[in-house]
Amino acid sequence: MLSESELQSRDLQKNQAAMKRWNHKRKLKKVMNAVVAANRMSMLLGGLKKAAAIEAEAEATEATSVDTATEGRSESPSNEFV
Repeated sequence: MLSESELQSRDLQKNQAAMKRWNHKRKLKKVMNAVVAANRMSMLLGGLKKAAAIEAEAEATEATSVDTATEGRSESPSNEFV
């Protein structure tokens, strides 16, 4: 084992610079992953909104087609089979 004076005399500038670079890369990767996640989430929510709008439009057209198909019918079931 090295003595205290030998340990104090060692230059750790290279190690410190390498650790700083490593920490910066780690933080940058976390930020990039957060941006990717936010983009994916916005795309997902945008797709859900479009799907909901399409579904609502389909239901509206279905409701109007059912209303127009039943307008000419009478209330009595005997007229349906004649």
